[in-house]
Amino acid sequence: MSRTSSRLVLSWLLLLCLAAGGCATLSQVTALSKVRFDLDRVTGSTLAGVRLEGKGSYRDLDATDLSRLASAVASRHVPLEMTVHLNARIRLPTRSRPASSSSTGRCS
Repeated sequence: MSRTSSRLVLSWLLLLCLAAGGCATLSQVTALSKVRFDLDRVTGSTLAGVRLEGKGSYRDLDATDLSRLASAVASRHVPLEMTVHLNARIRLPTRSRPASSSSTGRCS
């Protein structure tokens, strides 16, 4: 994520927290601003129930996959699901090396 987009996201989070109120939430957002997130990998990708892993082109789809996708497009409901794995680095106030951890989130 670029610095500009990170700042924009943090600004929106800050505005949201101020609108919701509460010092605890504001301090959590401040602490979150000290964490740098990097994309590690994406797994478990499905489009309208069709697994995308191992499929490099439309030729890798079988008849069942094609019928599911066609049905989803016809109904105008084509859900995309995936698991995004992130690496998080915490910027410590001292000059020591940043601590690293790995986090997994799921958006549906």
